[in-house]
Amino acid sequence: SVGGSIAGSATVCTGTNSTTLTLSGITGTVTRWESSTVSDFSSDTVDLNITATSLLVENLTATRYYRVMVQSGSSDPAFSRVAIITVSPLSVAGTVSGDTTVCTGTNSALLSLSGNVGTVQWQLSTTSATSGW
Repeated sequence: SVGGSIAGSATVCTGTNSTTLTLSGITGTVTRWESSTVSDFSSDTVDLNITATSLLVENLTATRYYRVMVQSGSSDPAFSRVAIITVSPLSVAGTVSGDTTVCTGTNSALLSLSGNVGTVQWQLSTTSATSGW
């Protein structure tokens, strides 16, 4: 038995998402697809009861690992290489606090951001809080 490789590893946003994993390079028959939240499949492993060479993965909310068991005749079964679907959280802008009025010239103010999810990029507008970027 030769387990082959799975193409289609991807990074998706949480919630509504879709990707197809495709198995190739096998010798034998697909016995099952497995999914787990850990890369070594030592726990939280789910038998997906799929025997096709492709798998449609949809609507994930957490990163998952996938592999396929292949069996050829009476030889020992083999597992494919592992594919990973990495799930990224949705971005959340958060709330800026520390509004203050300053005078022209030398001044300073401390702004703080809380409740955000994702990478932060501060921007400055001299005209408005909603435009002029």
